[in-house]
Amino acid sequence: AEIAWPNIIRIDRNSDPVLSLEGVPELTLEPTLTVSAQMAQTLGEWMKVGADDLYTLDIAQAAPRRQTLLFTMAKALLESPDFEAKRREIAVPRLFAALVRLVGDFIASEKCHWEDNLFWQKVDLATPEARLAYAYQLGTVVQHLLRHLTPEDREVLSIVRDSRLPTLSTAKMRTWHTTKEPKVTGPKSQIGAAVYDSDWEQSVAEQLAGMEAVQAYVRNDRHVGLRVRYVSQGLTRLYIPDFVVRLTSGETVVLEVKGQDDRTAKDKHTALVRWCAAVSALHDSGPWRAARVRSATPLALHAALGV
Repeated sequence: AEIAWPNIIRIDRNSDPVLSLEGVPELTLEPTLTVSAQMAQTLGEWMKVGADDLYTLDIAQAAPRRQTLLFTMAKALLESPDFEAKRREIAVPRLFAALVRLVGDFIASEKCHWEDNLFWQKVDLATPEARLAYAYQLGTVVQHLLRHLTPEDREVLSIVRDSRLPTLSTAKMRTWHTTKEPKVTGPKSQIGAAVYDSDWEQSVAEQLAGMEAVQAYVRNDRHVGLRVRYVSQGLTRLYIPDFVVRLTSGETVVLEVKGQDDRTAKDKHTALVRWCAAVSALHDSGPWRAARVRSATPLALHAALGV
């Protein structure tokens, strides 16, 4: 049976701040004119207006723009000493953009509302009345979010595929030459012959051919083409994992046969784990997983494959 995988040129690791409203409780706002210091500059001359003058205000002119309001709230959150301790090493530009989105989502949600029978009861910031009301309540909203919000940094993998040959497979194997004696692989391998670097590898291949949980497998080599970039001692290199195994469950396992676990082997495995996570995230090749086996016994092989 054919085994296919994306032809990945490069995997970039990016960080993405995660902010959730899940743990933020409801907030009920009251129509008081307690203006925060952060909003004073945004409101400008209208800061001098008292409660008795609201009826004569040109509210459309006085109210800040929606984006200005959200930016000011996000900036107040970001610059708070309490939030500084929570955000740790998350880069400011990415976190600020996430905060702008989150503040907008909070105001538009059912978790943020005003007391009944107010002209500014709408929470979607579509009306100037609502925006002006929120401008005066900026400090209350910010303090509420500060108490219940903790950002987390999530790694996001950005995958670059070969545009000329985006997919590789056992059906696209190149012609290859070897001075070693090839061994017949059996019906579960689309490539009918393989060479092995050790008796351990050959023993693993023979067991894979007879396992009911294995739908297909291939002894990976240069001509097969599954290669993984890894960094060791500051240098970027390519390495070729030993086996690719497709299980009857639909999962694909990239299997390494290793007798010892030195620094280079650890660097390779770390890169392989990241490579499998990237392939799984593409959602067009099914789930992939990296595994290592340090013994050619059936028990060790079953444990590594999870079957």
